Amino acid sequence: MQIYKDFPNFFVTLQKFSSMSKAKLKKELANMTAEQLREMILDAYDAAPEIKEYFEYFLNPDENKIMQDFVDLVSKEFNRVKRHNCKARVSVVKRELKKLQGFGVSYQRYTNAFLNVIMQIGIADKFCYLSDAHYNLVDYCTEQALCEADKAEQYSEMLERIDKAIMSSNFPTFDIKERCRQAIQNHKEKL
Repeated sequence: MQIYKDFPNFFVTLQKFSSMSKAKLKKELANMTAEQLREMILDAYDAAPEIKEYFEYFLNPDENKIMQDFVDLVSKEFNRVKRHNCKARVSVVKRELKKLQGFGVSYQRYTNAFLNVIMQIGIADKFCYLSDAHYNLVDYCTEQALCEADKAEQYSEMLERIDKAIMSSNFPTFDIKERCRQAIQNHKEKL
């Protein structure tokens, strides 16, 4: 199948591929020539910012920059306040966490990202009202950090890191501390 001969518009091709299973996509890609693959990758690079960001990281992996961008974005999200209500979008934070995972950043940095989100929520809780979704994000981040630690066989070290983070003097609220402790207890019960 000649993709660009049959479908000159890249978005039509992308739409066709988006409904395919991974196995069928592999089969279609195997039938393409190197030039067709090169052209498709360059079109995807121009068309989608996420793909461009991935390839830029792939060609020049800089975890420090990726992590700094993540911290800046999370901080910006939790500074979105209207009438003392936090307007941080949980979906944006989760999407960025998933993006970090897709980039394949190191275990230490990935788990630091979860702890950073918890700390940002704690800071926001000191200055504005949080919704249930924000408190649930504390549970999610604690749970995910523990799951990642379990995979890396660093569970006890992660428990210490979380405990150190929530017991630090600049960590503001009792509610967030309790949410973290409860998420840890729930995770232990699942094991």
